Amino acid sequence: MDLPVLVLEKEPQLRSLIRTILSKHGFRILEARDRLTALESVKALDGAMTVIVSSFSMPELNGDAFARIVKADFPDTPVLLMVSGATECDALSGDAFLPKPFLPSELVDTVRRLQENSFTGNDECD
Repeated sequence: MDLPVLVLEKEPQLRSLIRTILSKHGFRILEARDRLTALESVKALDGAMTVIVSSFSMPELNGDAFARIVKADFPDTPVLLMVSGATECDALSGDAFLPKPFLPSELVDTVRRLQENSFTGNDECD
């Protein structure tokens, strides 16, 4: 089964760039610009996502709160949080962290590792 990667990012240009990068590497992409749309997608697919790639900084609900909501209902769905600035990643609920700005190869490698369940702990993000 070709499970999608859900990309949650409020900035349309960055969301489009992430979609383009991951699509070029064979990932099927779903997009969301806000947490409500993302949660609807996750619930509609019963958590059947390869990975959720989410911005940490969102206006209505931060990435940590979003990850906690997803993990409460779908604990096996990996969440990759893209973080900006100094953040204490070890206190967050994501499965992996990617500091902005990041290289396309870092994004692809992290998503692949999460997809393959070969990710061994949280990345450093500060």
